[in-house]
This record gives sequence, C-alpha cells and structure tokens, in this order.
Amino acid sequence: VWADGHTAYAGQISARGGAQGGDGGRVEVSGKGALDFQGSVDAGAPHGAAGNLLLDPAYLTIGLAEASLISRVLRTGTSTTLAADIDINVNASIDGRGRRRGGGLTFSAGHDININDFIVTDNGLINLLAGGRVTMAPGTGLFAGSAPISVRAAGNITTGLLLTSAALSVTSTEGSIDVNGLIDADT
Repeated sequence: VWADGHTAYAGQISARGGAQGGDGGRVEVSGKGALDFQGSVDAGAPHGAAGNLLLDPAYLTIGLAEASLISRVLRTGTSTTLAADIDINVNASIDGRGRRRGGGLTFSAGHDININDFIVTDNGLINLLAGGRVTMAPGTGLFAGSAPISVRAAGNITTGLLLTSAALSVTSTEGSIDVNGLIDADT
C-alpha cells in the first residue's frame, strides 16, 4: 500500500504461512508525505519463519494509537520495520508480549530517533539505526528477552535500560555514547 503523498490505511492484511508449513510474507504500508496507519497486519507463520511489516513515511511519531497497533502486529510474531526519511519519535510504550514470540522491531531514521517510552518484545530483536542521534529519555528502556539489541548512530547516543540475554551492540560512528541506565549483567 503506497502513495507519494498521504496514505491512510485502516484495513487488514494477511500474509501468513500455512497451517502445515511455509513462511510469512512481506508487507509494506508507506506514505512518503504522511502515513496514517490504523489497520492490522498479520505475517506470522505457525510452522515457519514469520514475515515482516515495513512502515515508511518521512516523519514517524508513535503515540498511544500507533503503539497499540504496532504492539498487536508484534504479537502475531510479525517483525516490524519502521523507517522514516527524517525522524522517529516513540512517545508511547510498545509491548509485543502476549501471543506469538519473535516479533522483532527495527527503527531506521535518516536523522534522529527519540525513545520517550518503553519498548518490549517477546524475544524479538530490537534495532535502532539513525543517520543522526539516538536519544532515550531518562527512565526508559529496551527489553528484548533472549533476542539481540543493536543501537547504531552516526551521531551521539544516549541510552536508557538495555536488557537482553543475547548480544548487545551500541555503536556511534562519529559521536559519543552516554550509557544512562542499567545494562543487564548477563550481557
């Protein structure tokens, strides 16, 4: 689902693996000018690899409604990529726990990523990739269970809690890193 201007999506897309086997599909919902994502996507696979949802606007601000929808997609086991040409702002908690495990979350921004609330997956990876800065507000955190967490930015990185029993990577190619919260002792 794509528009060069404004995309308003309120439907349902299913690209699931079959009951006997098969992998989930890849789904993209994009609006280069603006994206109003109010629908649902299930690209899970009960006996195969889960698929992926890509949301791709110029700017992405995640409030309560958007966080709720993204959380529901993650709970199907569907990994989700949120890509913005400019900035991503997460202003409400995203919680992918509760149904199928493994729904991972990737944020990719041309400039900055600002995390202002918690992000929790049910053993799904978390990637934050920014062409500018990554800033986690005080008291926020990323929880990935047994999946890896990767934070990479060209500029400065300020972290909050980073909790995983898997690999953890925090990389700034041209700036500084300020670890501002607990890093799990097992990592």
